[in-house]
Amino acid sequence: MWFRQHAGFRNHIYPVLGNRRLGIITRSDVQAFVIVISGKVAASTTETVYAVLHVMMQHAVDDDPQVIPSNPCTRIRLPKARKRVMEPLPPAAVLALLDAVTPRYRVAVALAAGLGLWEGEASARSRPMTGC
Repeated sequence: MWFRQHAGFRNHIYPVLGNRRLGIITRSDVQAFVIVISGKVAASTTETVYAVLHVMMQHAVDDDPQVIPSNPCTRIRLPKARKRVMEPLPPAAVLALLDAVTPRYRVAVALAAGLGLWEGEASARSRPMTGC
């Protein structure tokens, strides 16, 4: 998860707010920032980037000595995330797909279809289990 947080800071927070002192960033600035990034990325990414900014600001409040008196990341309206619905392939499409793929991938396709796996789950590799 740290890589998402680091990417959120590097790609979104720093380019917009990086040249500003923490003490002058207001709640309005944070709301404007959220509006800007929500126009560029998905709602879930906006939420992750906002969470990183919120934690950074809270650390500045909690630090000793205190860097800022209050966290400007309070009562910020975030965009609503749309629920994604996974629609499984109909059986005829799965059978056609099994006929179309090379024999090497038939088991993976059959398992993915039967278990309802996402592409990333079906193609993920893990270390071999030992001691079983």
